[in-house]
Amino acid sequence: MLINTEWVDRLIKRLKMFVFRSDVQITNVSNTYVALGSQVAISDNTRKDLQTIASVTLGDDLNLMMFIISVDTHQLISADSNYTLNSNRAHWDQLMAAECFPDITLNTSELFIPQMLNLELLEGISFQKGCYTGQEVVARLHYKGSVKKRLVIYQSDKLFECGENIYLPNNQNSIGTVLNSIADTDSNFSGLIVLKTDYIQQHELILQDDTKLSIRLPKYGLD
Repeated sequence: MLINTEWVDRLIKRLKMFVFRSDVQITNVSNTYVALGSQVAISDNTRKDLQTIASVTLGDDLNLMMFIISVDTHQLISADSNYTLNSNRAHWDQLMAAECFPDITLNTSELFIPQMLNLELLEGISFQKGCYTGQEVVARLHYKGSVKKRLVIYQSDKLFECGENIYLPNNQNSIGTVLNSIADTDSNFSGLIVLKTDYIQQHELILQDDTKLSIRLPKYGLD
C-alpha cells in the first residue's frame, strides 16, 4: 500500500484492529522501498532495468506513472548519469491536480464521501464488494441519489489552506471546500476543490473576499 507519510502510523493502527491471524504482519517499509513518479512513458525494458516492484499508470492520457523500487536501486540510479531524478514534490502535486486525482491529508480527512472526490469515476471504489463504515450511505447515493458536490480543478491568485471553505459574497453558506493548494508562481495558485454542482459549470467565481476562482472540469468527465 502506497500512502502519504503523515498517514502511516494512523493507518497501521487502524488496520491492525482487523488482523485475526498471528502470521499477518502490517509494517512500515518506507526505509526499504522508494516511490517515484514520472510524467513520461517508461518502457518495459527500463522498468526491468530498474527492478520495478510495482507500478501504476495514471491520467486520462495515461501519461503519469508511479512505480516502486528498492532503496538500493534508488541509490544506484541516483549516481547514474543516464537517469535524472527530481525530488520536487510540488511539481508532482501539480501534475496530479491537473489530472484531478484527489490527495487526502489529515486536514481533509473524513470531510467527504467518495463520490464527492470522483472516486467512482476513477474506479477507486466498488459498489459490488467490500465492507467499510458508511457503505450503505455511499451505495444509496450511487443507486438512488444524486451527487451534490464534485471535485474540480481551480486556479486562483490566492493560496488557500487545505480544508478551507469558500463563500460567495453575501452568502453565509459554503459552496465548496479546498482539497489542496499549490503555488505555480508567486502570484498564481492551483489545486483541487470539492464544489457544489450548481457552480461547477461557471468558468469563474468571485468569492467573498473578491478572490477570483477559475474552474476547470476534469478530462475524465463528471457524468
